[in-house]
Amino acid sequence: MFDGLHWLNMYQLLTIATLVGGAACFMSFLSETLVGFIPLFALGELFLFATQVSFLIFVYRTCKILAADFLVFSR
Repeated sequence: MFDGLHWLNMYQLLTIATLVGGAACFMSFLSETLVGFIPLFALGELFLFATQVSFLIFVYRTCKILAADFLVFSR
């Protein structure tokens, strides 16, 4: 159900989104006006945290399945 291709795609998505979000947040702090700061910072935060939710849900479901398999085989 969860093969290596899914993991690779999730890591690539998380890596790219984190880099883009980090760059946007860094550029927002270099901005000299509040009009430039707020949109860049909001976009950076969106990229940093929105993709992590989907990744954490994927990891939670995978670990839940692995934990259930472990409990069945440990008896």
